[in-house]
Amino acid sequence: MRGWVAPAGTRWPGPFRAGTAAFGSTAGSVLPRGPIYLTFLVLTVVTLGASILASLPLSSAGLQILNTAVPSAIAIGFSGMALWLVAGSPALIWTPAVMFFAHLAVFRGLGPLVYVMGTEETRAKVFSGVWGLSPEELLTTHVLNLVGAVSVLAGIALVTLRAPRATAAERVAARDSGVPAAAVALLLVGALVRYGLVLPVTFGATENHLPGSVLKLRFLLDLAFALLAYLAVRRRGGWPLLFWVLFPPHLFTLVLEFKKSAVVIGLMLPVLGAYLANGRLRPLLLRTLAIGCLIVMFHPAVKSARAEMTFLSGEAFGATFSQRVEILHGLVAGAPRSASAAMAAKPEQVGWIRLSYAAQQAIAMRWHDAGAPQDTVSDAWKVFVPRLFWPEKPTFSELGRDFYISVTGSDGALFGLTVFADGYLNHGWSGVLAIGFLTGIFFGLTSQFALRVVNRRDFALLPAVFLAMDMALREMNSWILTGIVGQIPFFIAYVALINLSRFAARRGAVG
Repeated sequence: MRGWVAPAGTRWPGPFRAGTAAFGSTAGSVLPRGPIYLTFLVLTVVTLGASILASLPLSSAGLQILNTAVPSAIAIGFSGMALWLVAGSPALIWTPAVMFFAHLAVFRGLGPLVYVMGTEETRAKVFSGVWGLSPEELLTTHVLNLVGAVSVLAGIALVTLRAPRATAAERVAARDSGVPAAAVALLLVGALVRYGLVLPVTFGATENHLPGSVLKLRFLLDLAFALLAYLAVRRRGGWPLLFWVLFPPHLFTLVLEFKKSAVVIGLMLPVLGAYLANGRLRPLLLRTLAIGCLIVMFHPAVKSARAEMTFLSGEAFGATFSQRVEILHGLVAGAPRSASAAMAAKPEQVGWIRLSYAAQQAIAMRWHDAGAPQDTVSDAWKVFVPRLFWPEKPTFSELGRDFYISVTGSDGALFGLTVFADGYLNHGWSGVLAIGFLTGIFFGLTSQFALRVVNRRDFALLPAVFLAMDMALREMNSWILTGIVGQIPFFIAYVALINLSRFAARRGAVG
């Protein structure tokens, strides 16, 4: 078995020094086999053990122990594995495989712990009402997540069986000569997309409906700041000044969206760019922790802002730019009073609850086991037909709305089901295994692709890398059609566009 070691010159933090050399050596442009196989083996054993225990009649104390131990093990184990990998090779932090580990740690580990470690008011809320579930059902969702994780890891491991040979371009040291051009290009195009197309719609300046292809490009500017952070650390010169002149106004507009995900992505991508440049793990961890704390503090402001925007326009995100600025000014001016009032009015730990999808998963499993499976995947072929050729193509976001209406009897929200629960809703455990395995193959292939892009500093393809990362980190909380299948055409189209433009440029140069 050919394994993995850190690149020469990597500075290891103490807990990660021991044991890594045992994995051998491999090219830096392929996924590390040893850690992937080890994770798959351990996870399989844990899954079998949890499945057996879940099938036994358990006391309330036994259920409490398992509902604490299983998600805790997921959170600690997968976050530790992700740290182990990126400590050895900073480029791995840009791969869907590592992002999937982070996804499991946050949404399948930390999130469900709210059911056993939340406040009394929080636990009273999550175990009752239309979204309530029993301790037995909660344990079953943990088994669902473990089975899904095993199937995804199986797909990733299959891809690593035959590591691709390194090309001549990959065998040489990474060259930064093309990074400034890529940073400037992403900055200009990203600014045009965000400020010329997306924000006018978001802030109510125009009522145009943006196609999905444009919305997928809204993160180009965030990727540009990741490259600016990389250059600020790597080259210094005027790059730090350029970053700090441009980034605060950009962050201000992100805050005005009053979406935590937009702020997290906007803050984290420059952190990832800096880590790729210096490979220092401690600043990465401290900055990530600081961003997490900031988002927790930002949650009451987001709830208050959305309530205010709903009051002004009738829609949660319908306020104009000036109205959003006024709302933000009011929140800042009255932050202590507003935060305490929000906590008093709603003592439940809503931010923590939103990290858990156990309720949706339990409902989907309940429906299937009651003899009411749903078909949510047979229309998968439709996502590959461009809306340009089929203007009446259905919008698959209705899946989330229909699910919310079915559960609550009212409209007003889009709910993700998670890819694992969607697979179970369609075909039970076989559906979970099949969709997980196919998703793992995709994550494995795109992880190899991401490593080639990052190690060669071929950052014109960075948007495709980010799309795959986002699928592994966030879109696994969605539906099979919207979170996985629906994203693939955008990935293929972008890579094909870049390659075709390069081919045309070479033909032109030869001609």
